[in-house]
Amino acid sequence: MPRILSSPRGADPQSLLAKIVERLGRSTRVFFLVLVTLCLVEIAVDWNSTLYEINVLRDGLRRKAQSYADVLRKAAERALVSRDPEELRLLSAGLFDDEDTVFVRFVGTDEQVVYEELRPSYVPIFDARHERPFREHYAHVLSRDVHGMLTDPRGLQSRMQHSRHRDLIQSFTDGEDRLIAWLLRRKPVASESPPRALYQDRLADRSDRLDRDLTYALAVIVAPDGGQTTGVVLIAFRNDALNAAIRGKLLKGLAITVFFLLLILVQNVLGRRSKLRLLDLESVIATARVAIREALPTPPKTDHFALGLALRQAEQLGGTVYDLRVDERVELLVLSPRAHGVAIAFAALQLRDGYRRARAALPAGAPPGDLVRVLLAELDDASSIGPLAFVLVTLDRAGQVSGAVSDRRAPALLEGRSLVPITLHAAGAEDERLAGPLATFSAPLGQGWVALVEDGTTQASAQDAAIAQLADKLLRESPEAATDETVANLVRQGRARGVGDVLAFVARVIPT
Repeated sequence: MPRILSSPRGADPQSLLAKIVERLGRSTRVFFLVLVTLCLVEIAVDWNSTLYEINVLRDGLRRKAQSYADVLRKAAERALVSRDPEELRLLSAGLFDDEDTVFVRFVGTDEQVVYEELRPSYVPIFDARHERPFREHYAHVLSRDVHGMLTDPRGLQSRMQHSRHRDLIQSFTDGEDRLIAWLLRRKPVASESPPRALYQDRLADRSDRLDRDLTYALAVIVAPDGGQTTGVVLIAFRNDALNAAIRGKLLKGLAITVFFLLLILVQNVLGRRSKLRLLDLESVIATARVAIREALPTPPKTDHFALGLALRQAEQLGGTVYDLRVDERVELLVLSPRAHGVAIAFAALQLRDGYRRARAALPAGAPPGDLVRVLLAELDDASSIGPLAFVLVTLDRAGQVSGAVSDRRAPALLEGRSLVPITLHAAGAEDERLAGPLATFSAPLGQGWVALVEDGTTQASAQDAAIAQLADKLLRESPEAATDETVANLVRQGRARGVGDVLAFVARVIPT
């Protein structure tokens, strides 16, 4: 009894996996979850890069401020001890060559200002933004941090690091640093000596709101002999250029994020539509495959012939169909359109049905030539099918094999493990309805088998090897099992090259 194989043996897990993938592919919730995940990953990647660039800008100002403060504290050691404002002015004059520098102050250990200078051009700019003058506006925070630098620099450093007056970028960076430290199990290393220079970029205005207009560096000045602290130098910088660069980075990051989010949305929505269309097509193909499978005949039980027939349909439905009659002889007609697809498969099935109806008007033992004429007549009404390849094989009870082919090889005769080819004879001029020249064959079978293999290719060597495998299996197994295993092996061997429909057929006369 023939088997119409839907998949090779051992492919059940793959079939189950395909069903799971299809179900997930059709799920709106899964699509939405994947889309949200992709968007979140894109946002995280883009904004991590943007925040990194912003931190590089801020770190540049930090390094510059601390470098200025460190150089100036060493240069001002003697001038601060002698409390010479003029020398301090000369030492700090070069700072104002930097457009970001707006204020410098030297303070003694008594927290009294020895010398300070505010950039004159910055005064009207600051006054336009704030209600109070610069010194009055920042009086509290400047004196607070100077006092902390003189009395408890470690405590001031800790308060700066844990200040609540920080923006979202600083909060994110601090959280990221804490997370990395926790993951690496890294413990903070306490410095043996108190810090000589600190950078303050976490200020609040008089209303306790975050102030991003100003940052400053503080550095401790010691006596020339390296002894006790003699004062503090404070250098303040306006953040106008820095804030403008940060706004530019944020706008750039926003534009990049929006662009890639839109790209992800468009790609995934269009991809989902294509995926759903593909799944619908696969569903149509699967339905068509079942319909065609059910329309193909199963050979009846007979006392006169031993039969084996198996068909494995291609993944994209190659269109191969057959008609099988078993009475006083075996007749097998295999139709193989050159094109493939659902429409071609059903067109081939309709051609087969038309041939079957016309064949019913002929006698049971009609010669192959009459059967071919009926087929050609039906092809006139099946122009949509295109050029057709076919194999017609008949085997009568006397053991005579005959038939016709177009664009296919003739069946082979098997005697044990020996393969005996059948000679073809040209049967007239080429016919545009057929994929190749028409040829006929006829040969006595004897006690052997007539075998036909369609492996989705036209390679003679491959077909001979498949028939040799079939002959070997027939010596140990039933014809049904031999054809099943041959088709399954051909499918496994041909999977990499995407074979079409695969068919195997054997028949012999049962001696009486």
